[in-house]
Amino acid sequence: GLAKYDLADTAGAIEDLSIAIENEPNYAQAYYNRGNLKYALSDYTGAIDDFNKAIELNPTDAAAYHNRGNAKSALSDDIGAADDYNKAKELDEKYPQS
Repeated sequence: GLAKYDLADTAGAIEDLSIAIENEPNYAQAYYNRGNLKYALSDYTGAIDDFNKAIELNPTDAAAYHNRGNAKSALSDDIGAADDYNKAKELDEKYPQS
């Protein structure tokens, strides 16, 4: 999936990651990567859904919280975004707090 993204084939990358998820539904990184691709396409709701699943499978993934915060912010959910940014900072201090 990421190789296709590098070739500017975002739709193909999402399709490949979806297949990876279908084959390995507990693969948190695939949800995280697909969430990033959906975010890049301004599919913020879809991105949040994927980040939710990534967090469910790997609740210590600070990047997933941070990126979910970005998607929530894009949807004007400032409180939800702040909560996610704070959680990301709690897990990994390299992330700025809201």
